[in-house]
Amino acid sequence: MQHYVLYALHGVIHSLKVLEIIQVNLGIGKDAFLSFINTSSRWNDSSVEGIIKYLFDGSTSDGSNGSIYYEIQNIDKLIKYGNITLPKSPNKQQLSVIVIVGIVIGSVVFVITTIVIIVIIVQCRKRKSKSGYLRNISSFHDPLGSYRSL
Repeated sequence: MQHYVLYALHGVIHSLKVLEIIQVNLGIGKDAFLSFINTSSRWNDSSVEGIIKYLFDGSTSDGSNGSIYYEIQNIDKLIKYGNITLPKSPNKQQLSVIVIVGIVIGSVVFVITTIVIIVIIVQCRKRKSKSGYLRNISSFHDPLGSYRSL
């Protein structure tokens, strides 16, 4: 998030600050936290909302209700505050619960299948090495390697 200071003609907006620190610490304003300081006495709720909607015209959000939080202050006194919700992003599709469960189950099945394949390969190699050891022993040799008599 960036810090902005805007000055408009005729003293309508004296300053506008987007305060990242306050937003993070308080957890308000999912997309933006606006603080209007030393505003005109003519400001009311509808004019503030109109200005904010104009600033964010065409913007969309994946945040919940109250994606933009605003405050109006004169020096140290909080006069008004509120939330504005931006429209949802139409192109953004969220994963449904069914898709998430499918991914989890598929991952578990993949891990189990991999483990089973590894165990089968290890067991086959063990059996093959044991049978190979027995094949090298002929009927003419005893287990110690000496020749047997017929």
